[in-house]
Amino acid sequence: MCGIAGFLSKGGISIEDKDALGEMVTQLDHRGPDAEGTWFDDHMALGHTRLSIIELSPAGAQPMHSACGRYVISFNGEIFNSDEIRGKIKTPYPYQGNSDTETILAAISYWGVEEALTHFNGMFVAAVWDRANHELKLFRDHLGKKPLFYAFSHHHFLFASELKSLKKAPSFNAEVAHDALHMYMQFGYVPAPYSIFKNCYKLRPGHILSFSLKSFTVKNIKAWWDPHKIVVNEPSTLSFAENVEKTESLLEESIRLRLNADVPVGAFLSGGIDSSLVCAMAAKIHPQALKTFSIGFDESQYNETAQAEATAKAIGADHTTFMVQAKDALELIPRLPHICDEPFADSSILPTTLISQLARKQVTVAIGGDGGDEVFCGYERYLWGERILEMRKKYPDFVNKAICHGVDFLRPSSLNQLATMAYKFKGKKAPHLFADKAAKFAKALRRNKPRKLYRDLHSLWHHPSDIVANGQDGIHLFSDEDEWPDFLNPIRQFMFADLMMYLSDDILQKADRASMSTSLELRSPLLDHRIVEHSWTMNMDSLIGPEKNMKKRVLKSLLGRHLPDYDLESPKQGFAIPIAEWLRGELKDWAQDLIHSSASFDFFYHQELQETFKQHLNKSANHQHKLWAALMFIQWHQDLKKS
Repeated sequence: MCGIAGFLSKGGISIEDKDALGEMVTQLDHRGPDAEGTWFDDHMALGHTRLSIIELSPAGAQPMHSACGRYVISFNGEIFNSDEIRGKIKTPYPYQGNSDTETILAAISYWGVEEALTHFNGMFVAAVWDRANHELKLFRDHLGKKPLFYAFSHHHFLFASELKSLKKAPSFNAEVAHDALHMYMQFGYVPAPYSIFKNCYKLRPGHILSFSLKSFTVKNIKAWWDPHKIVVNEPSTLSFAENVEKTESLLEESIRLRLNADVPVGAFLSGGIDSSLVCAMAAKIHPQALKTFSIGFDESQYNETAQAEATAKAIGADHTTFMVQAKDALELIPRLPHICDEPFADSSILPTTLISQLARKQVTVAIGGDGGDEVFCGYERYLWGERILEMRKKYPDFVNKAICHGVDFLRPSSLNQLATMAYKFKGKKAPHLFADKAAKFAKALRRNKPRKLYRDLHSLWHHPSDIVANGQDGIHLFSDEDEWPDFLNPIRQFMFADLMMYLSDDILQKADRASMSTSLELRSPLLDHRIVEHSWTMNMDSLIGPEKNMKKRVLKSLLGRHLPDYDLESPKQGFAIPIAEWLRGELKDWAQDLIHSSASFDFFYHQELQETFKQHLNKSANHQHKLWAALMFIQWHQDLKKS
């Protein structure tokens, strides 16, 4: 994995520009600690940092020139089907090594940039300078596994893998965009194409940007891979059994491709269905005992190490477990703004970073189970969202309102106690964080349209204007009715929303920042674009069963084949951590200090923020997600002022 940075200068590259590019590249050392390079011509500056994975020799160094001399590339990522692409190119190409970067240049020379993209299977972003047409192309992979920012700054057009690099670019203005902050406080991330800074943007997944030196403008930004076109296809006629067989074949090939490296490879094993399936299948392919890694917590409701260790034993893995203490989080929290690059409120970035640190001591590449929930219908909120819409139709309004008022009236502790009693009567264990889920249920029950309902289920602050001063909503999937696929059934609508926003802007951003902070390449076999496309051809029976109550039915069936003793009934927490308890304990003083800092007064309605924290402390409400979003922004802004 690598980092890229560069810019076009309208007036020509100056000595100051060359110095600036050097600083931009230095900011990306963690993404590529093995080597770095820069290249300049009259107007173009390209920089690169390299994490050597395939072709460890200088033949893989970047920026790299095509054999014909027309194209120069700075590339971040992996093209997993590089050998296949080389076989498709019929014109002889004078390859100097096995680098996939060289494969990209050969493909572009043969097909052109846009057609070449349709042949790539991987995770990638790149900047390609066309010396003949004086045109820059920026492109990003299908699902947004790798990040790419671009910005306008006086007479420069800038781009980089991370914002910390752009801040060193010529004349970059690091001014917070209040509208982006507004969206961040609602979703916990800044959705593409926005960034936290004004006049600075993220290239959306599956998109290509063309910038002309002659006109010094963006000629166009368009999708080269568009999920909208996938979801309009009619479901296939494949049976459930046939869908299982096809998924297994695709996943086996995806894992095989992602195990290929010239450096040691391991795997994240959380103990859940997705990572257990990926590890079980990988262990059968990997020539040695697969190195697997997991983390746990002292708090039993967050600890899944027993399941992970049982899975590791069953597949013959060389397993390592790390138990996370509050002090580990405390030590890491001050580094989060630098790691995350822009405000980011998914607290599972903490354990993801810690497991990345653990794995990097033994391997350079890891595979994980990201994407199973979004691609194979694994979230409870998908099923509940549809049931809530059905409840609104089934019962009179006064009944639904009474349910909402009842949930709002009871304290979270009382709701949890009632749930414990009710589930105990049934001989079952109450769901973890039941009160939080009940509160979200009550808010969603007030909605009668899938788009608005799912926005509520997806939101931290339902009305960010209550907390953010001088900000308003932007244009994104939830605010643009024309973009929302209301022709789909509700569950598919919710899955599409996650595919378009949550997956790339939260899950994959977290995976990239956490892993790359430790110079670890993290690969996601379940997010091979062919698997994603196949999942959207499945009927609902294959996804969730005829009774609509069996999430990830296909993956569970596969897990039964590859890990028959796995307990499918065990609850899954993912990388959840006890933030609510920590904010009332070990992190209380840290949170209090941030709430009274200047950034709190500058960007938030301070009285509202204080009251939210007070309610959380006295347990009249659980505001962990709201508070974490605010605290992460304030911590990030403090670091911004120091940089």
